[in-house]
Amino acid sequence: FISSERRIELVDKIIESYGNVKPDHEIICRIAQAMGFEKGFQFDTSEEVFGELKKITKGRICDMSGVTYERLRNKVGPQLPCPDVEHPGTKRLFTDRQFPRPDGRAALLPREYNSPSETPDEEYPYILITGKLQWHFNTRTRTGRVSSLDSKEPDNFVEINTVTATQLGIVDGEEVEVTSRRGTVRGAARITDCVLPNTIFIPMHFGNALKVSDGRLANLLTNQVCDLHSKQPGYKYSVVKISKIDQI
Repeated sequence: FISSERRIELVDKIIESYGNVKPDHEIICRIAQAMGFEKGFQFDTSEEVFGELKKITKGRICDMSGVTYERLRNKVGPQLPCPDVEHPGTKRLFTDRQFPRPDGRAALLPREYNSPSETPDEEYPYILITGKLQWHFNTRTRTGRVSSLDSKEPDNFVEINTVTATQLGIVDGEEVEVTSRRGTVRGAARITDCVLPNTIFIPMHFGNALKVSDGRLANLLTNQVCDLHSKQPGYKYSVVKISKIDQI
């Protein structure tokens, strides 16, 4: 895999596959061959697939010609480009101040700030942020089945700033309900100063997959307006209200 710092690493399997389970490269090759593309999909190992990948990166900014499985197993992987086996990798790009544009200069594209499509008001006075936890991956379809991970955070929660919780009379651990213009979610209150006053945080991992209990899906709350270019929804800014369960 290649990280966001252009560093390439190798992850070897540690146990043999169970039953008829096949490696990804074999599955893809079999499908391609069944569709009549035998010539381009005759790989017996993942290392052979990697060799094909190296060929198409040669001479490009992502050149990995100098990367081998042996090299990756013996030391920390290099940062790309790494054009030959003696090359240490490229820690920093564009040190020659030449960029891949006709004039050789970098293109800086500033964007005007656009206000959120909704802002706190009297009915929905709080800002919701959703995000990830270190123990889970996406909707927990894998991490939720690993007891050593799932036991760290087995259920949904709602982080509320200490000042906000005091104003609302909410105590740590009690069940609260968070509502936006789109839906409602419940979770145990977690009082903390890790979030700002009038801001709450809910993890995005708990939903219908491996469902713990009803009303845990954070994306029922999130703003559905997407960024014009990235198409990213408003996961980090939605307006909500919070209620104690006994007040509903």
